[in-house]
Amino acid sequence: LEFRRVLFRSKEEFVERGITQIYASLDKLAAKGKIDAGKVAEIKESGITAYTSIGEAVRNAQLIVEAVPERMDIKQ
Repeated sequence: LEFRRVLFRSKEEFVERGITQIYASLDKLAAKGKIDAGKVAEIKESGITAYTSIGEAVRNAQLIVEAVPERMDIKQ
């Protein structure tokens, strides 16, 4: 089962940092043996598509995962 991976960030300047943080988290999980390092490599190879438009990011989505810190100023 393959998923299209997208990242929504409100501003372009946050996009690269967001992708870098995701990849760093995946690397840490792989180093701890919690996920397969080969799968991490596949994810990095296929990439993450980034959008600054929420409408574009969720177009044709069947599953959406919200990953926002519990800070109301961000969520509003």
